[in-house]
Amino acid sequence: MVNRNKVLSLLGFSQKAGKAISGAEGLRWHISNKKAHVIIMAEDIEEKDRKAIARLCQEKRVPCVEFLDQDSLGKAIGRSPKKAVAVTDKGMAAAILKLMDRGEIK
Repeated sequence: MVNRNKVLSLLGFSQKAGKAISGAEGLRWHISNKKAHVIIMAEDIEEKDRKAIARLCQEKRVPCVEFLDQDSLGKAIGRSPKKAVAVTDKGMAAAILKLMDRGEIK
């Protein structure tokens, strides 16, 4: 069984700590200035948005993963639907990536 609750909790903790960024301008700034340590993209965003975010992440060497839909991603951080969220805390980002690498999340 896939356990998404751990990542959802980490995203919620990141938001409460002020270490989760959403919104197009905030994402671009944090990725471009290498302040983001992981980008979580919703699985149901438009292809043009997916390509733009992925390209910028690749250029700046920021890990980018797809997880959840826009509604669930927004709810995870206590907000309205979000296309993507940047995590700016190294420890939180590392924990999220570790969970995803272990295959606990698909």
